[in-house]
Amino acid sequence: MATATLEIYRTESGSVYEVADGRVRRAATSRIGEVDQWQPYVAINRIPAALFTPGTAGEVLEILLESGQRIYTSRLIPPG
Repeated sequence: MATATLEIYRTESGSVYEVADGRVRRAATSRIGEVDQWQPYVAINRIPAALFTPGTAGEVLEILLESGQRIYTSRLIPPG
């Protein structure tokens, strides 16, 4: 039996990104039932939100998919 770790990232826009076993998908909590398909990714990086909006605190995710597409999220909500 294999186990996988599921990471969950919540954003200010209401999206939830789930990461497990080299794949990622987006579930929009503001639109019940809407979930993207799992997609393989190459890298996921946390980058300062100030790179997009100067003076903004916090972080966003940069997700590089195997297809070459880059996804940038809205600011992450800190756990707590």
